[in-house]
Amino acid sequence: MIFMKKRILMALAGMLVTASADAGLIKGETAILDGNGLAQLEGWLGQGDLTLTNIFSKSPAQNTGLSFHQAVDGKGPTFVLMKATADQGASWKVFGGYNPRSWTTASTFGPATAFVFNLTDGFLWRQVRHEQTFTSIANGPGFGGRDLVVFPDLTRGRTERDAYGDRGGHLNDGRSLFTDKRHGPTYFTIGELEVFALTPQKDPTPGTPIPEPTSLFLLSVGLLALGVNCLKSSRNKLSKKARTFKL
Repeated sequence: MIFMKKRILMALAGMLVTASADAGLIKGETAILDGNGLAQLEGWLGQGDLTLTNIFSKSPAQNTGLSFHQAVDGKGPTFVLMKATADQGASWKVFGGYNPRSWTTASTFGPATAFVFNLTDGFLWRQVRHEQTFTSIANGPGFGGRDLVVFPDLTRGRTERDAYGDRGGHLNDGRSLFTDKRHGPTYFTIGELEVFALTPQKDPTPGTPIPEPTSLFLLSVGLLALGVNCLKSSRNKLSKKARTFKL
């Protein structure tokens, strides 16, 4: 009986581990991204759980546009994230962009599937015009014409809404990724800059239902309660037997 109760608790623990394994993953060291940020990026992209792998981090040994391109070009879709502060005195914020194509040493034009975002304040601008990325062999990552540009030393940059915005056509209006308010170009200083290659996690085996998070939670709570009740029942029976033996 006690063996069966232990098996129930072990099964519950296994379910909880499996559930956490189905969440998105971050591979490699990061000074910028955490689980909450990953969940927000997954929600904006809309491709389900993702595995993000750090393929570039700005460092004293990697602090030029050339080193950026050597690390990230040809690696497929990426998220670029940076932690920066504006010259106007804004606090440090995390923002960046999603490039649906591989980076190259030339600017790209294409379907409106890219976006830039402010992860600290939780807003994004989606690509509206055809200007997708802006870069060269010497420059760091750039999006649109002026929407988000990192200069060659990977330490300075600027943001001013241009080719990215909302579908209603509100573009080129001087808004900044720091505040989403109009005040012309905003220049900033970069503390951290990281690039993540991304791959959607594999779909479950066809025909194998995956419980919704709420259902899984309720099931887990139910199994836990069952396990606790079984253990209490077992203790009560052992206690009664002990009292009977004393008598």
